[in-house]
Amino acid sequence: MTQSRVKNSAKNTFFAALNMLVQLILKFAVRIVFVRFLSVEYLGLNTLFSNILQVLSLAELGVGSAIVYSMYKPVADGDTEKIKSLIGIYKKFYWIIGGVITVVGLAIIPLLPYLMSGGTTLEVNLNLVYVIYLFNTSVGYFFAHRRALIFANQRNDIETKVSSVCLIALNAVQLVILAITRNYLLYIVILPIFTLIESVAIMLISHRLYPEIRGKAQKLTEGDKKDLVKNTAAMVGHKLGGVAVNSTDNIFISAFLGLTVLGLYSNYAYITTILTSVLTLIVTATRASIGNLIAAGNKQRAYEVFCDLSYFLFAFLIFCFSCYTALAQDFVSIFFGEELVLPFVTMLLIGINFYIMQSRAIIGAFRETTGLFWKDRYKPFFEVAINIGLDFALVIAIGLPGIVIATIVSNIVCNLTVEPYIVFKYYFGKSVKKYYLVYVLLAIAAAAVCAATFAVGYLIPADGVLMLIVKAVVCAAVSGVLILVCSLPFKQFRNWLNILKGFLRKSEKSAASSNSDTEKDGESASYDKTESAVIAQTETNTSGLSAARKEVLSDISSADDRAKTDCDFFVKDNKPDIKKPSDNNRKDK
Repeated sequence: MTQSRVKNSAKNTFFAALNMLVQLILKFAVRIVFVRFLSVEYLGLNTLFSNILQVLSLAELGVGSAIVYSMYKPVADGDTEKIKSLIGIYKKFYWIIGGVITVVGLAIIPLLPYLMSGGTTLEVNLNLVYVIYLFNTSVGYFFAHRRALIFANQRNDIETKVSSVCLIALNAVQLVILAITRNYLLYIVILPIFTLIESVAIMLISHRLYPEIRGKAQKLTEGDKKDLVKNTAAMVGHKLGGVAVNSTDNIFISAFLGLTVLGLYSNYAYITTILTSVLTLIVTATRASIGNLIAAGNKQRAYEVFCDLSYFLFAFLIFCFSCYTALAQDFVSIFFGEELVLPFVTMLLIGINFYIMQSRAIIGAFRETTGLFWKDRYKPFFEVAINIGLDFALVIAIGLPGIVIATIVSNIVCNLTVEPYIVFKYYFGKSVKKYYLVYVLLAIAAAAVCAATFAVGYLIPADGVLMLIVKAVVCAAVSGVLILVCSLPFKQFRNWLNILKGFLRKSEKSAASSNSDTEKDGESASYDKTESAVIAQTETNTSGLSAARKEVLSDISSADDRAKTDCDFFVKDNKPDIKKPSDNNRKDK
């Protein structure tokens, strides 16, 4: 079972990485064509409607995650009846959620004009566009129960493969539509079509892989119901906080600043999304190891691993942050258009927000794997209150930078302080003061590396794609060297060096063993050839002496018979008298 889980984890990680790469490339291509052929207002409209529907997804209340978590044990135990019961609840609840989202989504249509400051000049039926987005979101809920079964069986690779194929087809069709027709309505009308195709495909695959799940299910026990309700309650607040931070900002930008500003902001958010995807993939790959380590019960070893992983995260995060600061303006100008570039301060604030958000990744992974959601269940509500309150105050005072500052402040106050405290107090059993101190020192180091990288990049004008690549290589080299210098005092840096050295030694031994086997095979083949030649030559020489050989053998045989007769006679009749030698004789000898 353990081996199977390891294989599934490795397979899931590989296909997740492949899917991420495909998505990034295709979405990047579509975005470039989109910006070139349509106005930036359309980009803002996409972002606005997507975030409205993300807010409506609060109706899910974290039930999906709780049910998938509850299915892990019955899947491992092969408890088909319990799985059927959980799937039944999942299906009923998600059908209700899909219906609620559809009804509520339709009900807010009259409010849409109030969410677009200054109106819009877009020549498209906004209500129709919104309904298409709404249907694209709600249709997925009616097939989600089968997707959950695949996740519980750790076959995420199946979902990833289907998603990748549908995404490639969708983006290819969208590119053709934009290039030929430049029709925004046709561009979005195919979204729910491919969502429906993907959902049906996953459902059919699930039916084929798990036919035993079909049929009438038994009711859950009272104990199972209580556990499910508790897990769901713990997830509600965290889902609320996540949606409030990640989705409401864009709604505020559209409502107070307009779709055009939202479109400009979305290009920079797209860059940080790329970097976030890479970091998320790395952290996700470590979750299984963290879970196994925690299950082993060695908290001191878990703390050491936490420090090592945190060092790696911050090193990579500082590298991403510094490169983003040095290259973001040129990237947007070259690929999306010079007119879509935001002021430097706003760009820098977006990068700082990215740094703070992702710096929580490892502490968040330990919090989740230790099951400490209940300990900070009230934190998300304070996060929502602070974020929305500051959004109202600062967007009026300073505009777009105020929105980003509000998110930064809510993250610092509610997340960077509370989450480490919870993990250190309730799991590690250590004081969290050292973690806070190291975090501040790393923030200072990040600022220094970022400033130096930006200064070097400023000297290299990027007036085209080629020069942008040159600038990126130089900035990456500068940032990497500075991070190595800053890492020298850290024990964790030496630990990673030792891991790297061990890996290289293992690779060298493997290569040497392979070469040795090859040489042995060559020597064996050479020896075989030589032996064959010698045998052939010997046989040739021997064939000429066959007659003489026969005569000699005949003579030897006669002589042997005579000698045998004489020997038998001598042994039987003339046996020598063998005496034991004296001590003196032994000494002499």
